[in-house]
Amino acid sequence: VDGTSGSAAALAAALAGPAGRRRLRMRSSWLAGGARVKVEGLTVRYRCSADVVRGVDLSFEPLQRVGIVGRTGCGKSTLLLALLRIVEPRSGRVLLNGRDVAAVGLAALRRAVALVPQEPVLFSGTIRENL
Repeated sequence: VDGTSGSAAALAAALAGPAGRRRLRMRSSWLAGGARVKVEGLTVRYRCSADVVRGVDLSFEPLQRVGIVGRTGCGKSTLLLALLRIVEPRSGRVLLNGRDVAAVGLAALRRAVALVPQEPVLFSGTIRENL
């Protein structure tokens, strides 16, 4: 188990987000009525790889149902990971109701956004046990 504390600290630092940025404190209801999502010039890459998403511009109105479709590897999941700040964009920005998600604390952002994954997740036990 020696050596894992450094990895745990690195993971905690990564989840906390980049240092030095001022975070907005958001009320828990900041997106309760839905949000206008706007993506401007978004470019994302993973370590040592080519851009997975390049120069994406799009917008969705509050409560609009949107499906993102495309071939395997075209960046659908990466786009959503950038929205949740699981990956940070190389350039561009994601706005929710006009607020740049880069300035919103991770916990507040992730509490406010729901995501339906590509693959279903099955839980063991009863529904009651999983609530």
